[in-house]
Amino acid sequence: MPGQSAFAFNSNEIFSTLGNMIISQRVLSDNIDRGGESLLSLFKYDGGLYGDRALFYASDALKSYEWIQDSNDALNLLMTHRPADPKVKAIVIDKFRQIPLTTDAYMSKRAFADEGTFSQFTTVMIGWMDDTKYLYDESVINVAVGTTKTTTGRQSQTVTFQSGASSKADIEAQNRLNAQAIAKKAADILSDLVSPRNGKFYNDYGFRRKYKKSDFVTIWNADAINEITKQDLPTIYHEEGLDKVVGQPYTLAKEYFGITITASNVSTYSAGTPTTNKPIDSDDGSYDPGTNNANGMLCCNIECDITVGGVDYHLMPGDEIPAGTIIAAAAGAGKLVYGQVYIVDASILFKIVHKDSMKYMSAFTTSSEFWNGKNLSTNRYLTFGYADPFSTEGIRLPNYPFITVSKA
Repeated sequence: MPGQSAFAFNSNEIFSTLGNMIISQRVLSDNIDRGGESLLSLFKYDGGLYGDRALFYASDALKSYEWIQDSNDALNLLMTHRPADPKVKAIVIDKFRQIPLTTDAYMSKRAFADEGTFSQFTTVMIGWMDDTKYLYDESVINVAVGTTKTTTGRQSQTVTFQSGASSKADIEAQNRLNAQAIAKKAADILSDLVSPRNGKFYNDYGFRRKYKKSDFVTIWNADAINEITKQDLPTIYHEEGLDKVVGQPYTLAKEYFGITITASNVSTYSAGTPTTNKPIDSDDGSYDPGTNNANGMLCCNIECDITVGGVDYHLMPGDEIPAGTIIAAAAGAGKLVYGQVYIVDASILFKIVHKDSMKYMSAFTTSSEFWNGKNLSTNRYLTFGYADPFSTEGIRLPNYPFITVSKA
């Protein structure tokens, strides 16, 4: 059981001076599943060793004019018709991280019964270096997708839910209506996207576009999609499924969806009077989740070590921050700065995004090692670089739709 000493041998039932032996040692290696589709594989974009940025150019449609043969305009061959300047978006590799690991082949062997088990353990630990990078990358892109939002054009929309039902039958009918409203909203958006008239409302540049339905994916808040597909959908779409309406679906845990807290949008409450969705105490800037997160949940978008109340925590992107963490403008002990924290927004139902709407660009990934002959150990390092989704430049391409649909 957890906490029980693995090396405290039990005394033999007959010979009390002897300890019962270990039957076997097995190293568990099925730690990280990389199978199936992920947003990381969708948005990953290879950079390279040379340079530090990729530039993406977007342009608008041209204009047509009435043509009359032999008119002054038709005979003026020297008139120029240059296009407008294109929009340019840069994705910049600006972050580098390293994963260290120390292994040895002498003293640690004494903890194992045979070479095979020891080698398996060492292999698993070395494998954790790649797995740790994968966990980091996937966590970063999940938070980036869940917290990215644009209100330009029609890229922020809402669904109005029916409410007020009390009886079981009425609640079931109400849920079906709400599921229908969500499905209709998704279908309406996709119909809008393929219209040459309305495509301009779905990119930040306002350029005329006509998109293909197959170029989009839907990213669901797990709470919303589970309620629809497991409770309401079977009575509406039967075997067709909601994916037939909105294209290839992805699902993220509800904790990934939220609003980044900045110095300009931070919302606090006065001490002693907690307010729903205001989890930061105005007196000292500390995080107070309240009872069962009644005041909202705050999560971080970085990997970090932080000490709060004398307790050490290691946080990954998407983890809830410890109660008492101070949200401030400047870094310090027990603090996270604005931009590193977001508040979970349960009203976000799903996002419809273009497959090219984000470019999580990587620089290089390299492994190195150093044998310490005096210590009889090997230091191993996995070093990698990437474009930070939360930097000023970011990784979203404004040329493509990034639509957030929330409960009104």
